[in-house]
This record gives sequence, structure tokens and C-alpha cells, in this order.
Amino acid sequence: MDLLRYIASKKETWEEDPLNKIDVLGYVWLSYFDFRPVQERFPLAWDAFKNDPFFDNLEKRHETFVPKSCATLFRNMIASPRYQKTVMVDYQHIIDSDQDVQFGALALSAGGKTIVIFEGTDLSFVGWKEDCIMSYSDSVPSYPLAEAFIKRTLEKTEGPVILAGHSKGGNIAAYCLATLEDDSRIESVYSFEGPGFHSDNVFSAHPERMEKLHKYIPYSSVVGVLLCNETNVSIVKSGSVGVLQHNTFKWRIQGNDFEYANKRSLSSLYIDKAVNGWLKCLDEDERKRFIEITFNTLNKTKVKDFKGLAKTLFKEIPTMRQAYKEMGDNDKTFFASAIKSLFSSAGKAFVDVAKEAPKSRTKLRAKNDKKALPSKPPKVGA
Repeated sequence: MDLLRYIASKKETWEEDPLNKIDVLGYVWLSYFDFRPVQERFPLAWDAFKNDPFFDNLEKRHETFVPKSCATLFRNMIASPRYQKTVMVDYQHIIDSDQDVQFGALALSAGGKTIVIFEGTDLSFVGWKEDCIMSYSDSVPSYPLAEAFIKRTLEKTEGPVILAGHSKGGNIAAYCLATLEDDSRIESVYSFEGPGFHSDNVFSAHPERMEKLHKYIPYSSVVGVLLCNETNVSIVKSGSVGVLQHNTFKWRIQGNDFEYANKRSLSSLYIDKAVNGWLKCLDEDERKRFIEITFNTLNKTKVKDFKGLAKTLFKEIPTMRQAYKEMGDNDKTFFASAIKSLFSSAGKAFVDVAKEAPKSRTKLRAKNDKKALPSKPPKVGA
């Protein structure tokens, strides 16, 4: 079963079957919608929201790579007896290229709990640049915004609180768990393939809080293994392949839980070793310099996001080539050297992972001989 089938088939009320992690994952995808047109009406109960004009052209209100799936998900949740008592409590959306910030947060009341969801990376250049800042900084512009949003939500609500997010949103949720002054109301934090942190010391002040953090990555994880320094990570099976497994709509579900794998794929191990190995070759200043050069080049184009770039890539190549020519000699030399070290890291990672291939194939055959799923999700270091 996948997420859409779960949402469509789940009819039990909260009293009959309490809120679980799969319900939270469904809610997480709502954070990518732009709720600003209805924000002034919050708190807004779903039973008064079903026939709202907001649902006209719902796909166009979504800000990521799966708008149709998310529109279907939202409509199914609105129509479901399980989710009909949901109330949207608060919302915030900020995107500012000058401050390198792309932030979204949605607070919901459901199942007797408050769920605070942080938006992951949208398709904008600024959103991706903020992601990249995580590679050299202990803080990104979204962090203080998220902390302020949680504080505001705690003041408006009572009872247990769940923090959650997909991709960058999962990283933000985990960061807030580590840094909140008081986490007594935080029941659980769910990070669905959120990347890790630049520093290993994020939870150093409150290591006991990591017990509340539940991180899930797919079998062929790409994003969730970047800068990964968490040890409590569960590997989920997916019906998709490669980087497309970042789309949690294809993650496998059984009952009220995921289906789990015992080991990451070789492609995930390769990306992990190649990218994280490359980052170790660059110091913080070099990472920042590389990112600035890359996004300065992208911002020379006539588009502002990767969706637009994909549509006009061939037209924009001369512009990007000209931007490269206009770089100073020092920047050109540095950029070329950084790219060379990336290829070197990729080559070394290929050799290292190739040594793992025979062992992985043996384990895979052994695993396929056992039809029963693990009774508990395996916890492994990513």
C-alpha cells in the first residue's frame, strides 16, 4: 500500500484508531500548499472548508514536484471521516532571496494533538540555496523563524505537540527539538528524509531529547543521508527507484506503519560516500564560496526556480556560460578545482561501494528468502 491508498481507505475515527506516523506523513505534504489566501480565517475547521474556492485549481497552489498527488491527497483527507475534524490553527510563509530564506510552517489540530509541520524545499533557487547553507553553517535563516512559530503555536494551544517535516522540513523540526527552551509538550518529532546537520553537537545540550526524534529514509536515500549524524534512523521500502524515492508517496505502508528494509541500497551508499566525502575535502569557507558562485550563476538566468530552468535549459546555457567567463580568474580556478575534487570523491566512492556489492547481494538473497517483515523497524546509523 502507498500513502494515497492509505489515506483513501482509512475510515476509522481518532477514537477508534489513534493518530499514527502515517497520518502525520499525510499532513506533512499539506505544508507545501500556499495557504495565504485563507490565512486570515484561521483557525479554520475542515468541515467548513470542503467547498471553499481555495480548492479550485488546487494543483497550482502547491509548491513542489508532486502537485497532482498532493492535490489528490488533500481532497481525500478533506472528504475522509477520519480527518474531517482537523482544524488549521496557524500558518506562515516567507520567501526572501535577499535573506536566503524559504520558510513555511503549518499548525494543525488533529487527533487530540497539535501537529506543527515545516515545509521542505520548494522549487525556487533561494530554497535550494538555503539547503546548501546547511553544509557550512550551524544555522540557516529558517531556524529562528521556526522557533518563533512553535512558541506562538504553544501559546495558542494545549496538550501534546508533534513536530514533523519532509526534506528540509524534517531537518528544521529536529533542530527545534534540540534547541527549544522547554520541550515538555513535544511528544514526538518525525523527520521524513530530512538531511542532517553541519555540526555533530546539535543535541549536545539535550542528548536525551533524541529519544523523541524518529527519522525515516528510503532504501535508496539521497537527501536523508546528507550530513547525517543521527543514529536512530529507520530504512523504509519504496515502490520507486533512486532519487525518486525522495517522494514519500511511493513509500510502502503496511497497516499503520511502514514496511522496513534491513540495509540501504548500494546507490544510496554511493551518494553518501561521494557527496559527504567531497564536502570533507572543502573547508567551510570553500563550501560557502562554491555555493555563492553556483547560485550567482543561476541567478543570471531569466528564471527563478528549477521548474523554469528545466523548461528553458538550452536557452539559458549561453547565459550561464557567459556568467562563468565573467568570473575572476581566482574564482574560475577555485570552481574548477572544486569540481575536480567532486569527481575524485565520486571515483573513490565507486571503488569503496564496489567492494560492498558482493556482500550486499548475498544479504539481499538471504533477505528475499524470508517473507516475514521485521517485527520492529531496524535502527541503523545512516
